[in-house]
Amino acid sequence: MDVRQLRYFVRIVEKRSLSRAASDLQVSQSSLSLHVANLEHELGVELLVRSRRGVALTECGELLFNRARSIIGQIDATVEEIRSFAENPAGVVTLGLPAGVAAFFSAPLLMQLKVRYPKITLRIVDGATSRLLAWAQEKRVDLAMVTEVGAIPTLGTERLLSETLHLVGAGPQRFGNAFAVKAANLASVPLVLPSRDHGTRLLVEEFAKSIGIELLVKFEVDALPAIKELVRSGFGCTFLPQTAIKEEVARGEFWTVKLVEPALARTITLVRPLKVKTNPASDAARVVMRDLVVKLVNNGEWPGTLLIKSPVSTASLTEHIDWL
Repeated sequence: MDVRQLRYFVRIVEKRSLSRAASDLQVSQSSLSLHVANLEHELGVELLVRSRRGVALTECGELLFNRARSIIGQIDATVEEIRSFAENPAGVVTLGLPAGVAAFFSAPLLMQLKVRYPKITLRIVDGATSRLLAWAQEKRVDLAMVTEVGAIPTLGTERLLSETLHLVGAGPQRFGNAFAVKAANLASVPLVLPSRDHGTRLLVEEFAKSIGIELLVKFEVDALPAIKELVRSGFGCTFLPQTAIKEEVARGEFWTVKLVEPALARTITLVRPLKVKTNPASDAARVVMRDLVVKLVNNGEWPGTLLIKSPVSTASLTEHIDWL
């Protein structure tokens, strides 16, 4: 006995006719007769009495009809509840962001979630790439944006965009937007950089090694505001994307130049723990994040090159319940 057989049986009784039920269900009358015969054979009792005027229930048939209507009603209600939850998921999603990304990405993300999925509560934590990766592996965050990450068996990864890192110093912009310096000239520049827990620091060191120079690191500071303050005070230069120093450049506090031969860029990657139960709220937040990244890059608010290859959808939860 399966749900389809019960649905067919209930419809036959409601229509009081095999032919009318067959027309309503768009199946052959012989197929309906076979379903009823299989039910009667499985249960070992007669369920319907057939006559020229249609069908009538036996005592056992009436018992099955009443129970079947209740079972089908519960199944339909459950399906609708699941579909409603998938379309408007609820719950708490913990998102890890680098401090520089959190500063400009958090507010528009929260606004997008409020509009599209008002029942989702977003909890944002920031930290260095190494810390965010550890939190993701420990399942302390549901999603995290990190820089420069390779394959990690316990994490799902998706490259979002590549963005240029600029050399940043104190003072008003003295150069045109197209101005660039050769990367080899960095050897004599005093630098203020984060510690090696940060993906950007590791990226810059690999970059320097690849062009055969040694960096002149004067200060190691992990907090982005502290790095900016040291640069602003003239203690050295640093490497940051345009999004992290947009306001300071506009106020004339920082100048920036691009590096060439080669250029310096970092990849922003979205990671999430694998082998965890399905979380519709986390899946929905991931979709909104990807959509927002595309929007910000396309309108120039997040200068960079998109690396997102294909869309995702929260429909996956409902794709597997149509058979009920």
